[in-house]
Amino acid sequence: MAYANSRLGAAEDPWGVTSWWRTPSDILDGRTPLQELEDGDLTEIAVDNMISAAERGM
Repeated sequence: MAYANSRLGAAEDPWGVTSWWRTPSDILDGRTPLQELEDGDLTEIAVDNMISAAERGM
């Protein structure tokens, strides 16, 4: 969680980061990052891939 919050800039945009945690992702097969975290399946690689996809506008 700390890794994702740091990469996403939670200190500057806490509401945007909260939305990110609760929004389903195609990269996670329609699950939210929060669901993956709760299940112990969220990895730094997945976080990086979701951020990269968002930056590319996917």
